[in-house]
Amino acid sequence: MEVIVIIPAIIPARSGSVGVKNKNMRELKGKPLLHWMVEAAVNAKRIDTVFVSSDSTAYIESAMALNEDKVRGLVRPPALAEDVPTEDVIIDALKEVEDLAYRVTDPVVTLQCTTPLATSDDIDNAVEIYQNSRANSVISVTPSRDYPHWLFQIDEEKELIPFMDIQKLNGLLGVRQNLPIFYRPNGAIYITSAKELKKQKTLFARPIRPYIMPLSRSWEVDEEDDLKILEVFAA
Repeated sequence: MEVIVIIPAIIPARSGSVGVKNKNMRELKGKPLLHWMVEAAVNAKRIDTVFVSSDSTAYIESAMALNEDKVRGLVRPPALAEDVPTEDVIIDALKEVEDLAYRVTDPVVTLQCTTPLATSDDIDNAVEIYQNSRANSVISVTPSRDYPHWLFQIDEEKELIPFMDIQKLNGLLGVRQNLPIFYRPNGAIYITSAKELKKQKTLFARPIRPYIMPLSRSWEVDEEDDLKILEVFAA
């Protein structure tokens, strides 16, 4: 049997979701979130084959209909159709890919359709950073609008407790422009060494390099209101 060497993109897309029902197939500008990310992956020059991992054959068939040459489906086992770490899903999918007579050359690209506005250029640029560095992973991030200096918890007495030393709220650090820039993963793109993913069992295999995306392409769908916000950002 011929072995095909590829850089794969794996898109996890289970049918169950808690915060937003049937989230991965909810429509944005008349197109399911899953389709936004599948199309971006298909059009990425540095991706050879796109694999959609789902417990739903309907999801898989819907994705494969977008491009029968480049998109493949992976039926997820029931144990991985619940709320489980994404790493478990990707490692299982990677094993299935290799069982299908593909040999994965670094890296493995994980794409999440709940951040649907990532583009094919974003994917290609993130892979390029990985290939031109000694990193074990590249993660898409966006500048955070929240600062740990200004975050609080509420204790059992209903008192606000600063996450950082209360003194950090005073003086120059009380002015936003004087605070250091923080970045948060936007959930769109995870580029990981196949070897280190299997070894460390994490998409955040150190050393990690960032791929910085603007907030306009970084909005994630966690709640119903996020879909309304995305309607504004989506072209």
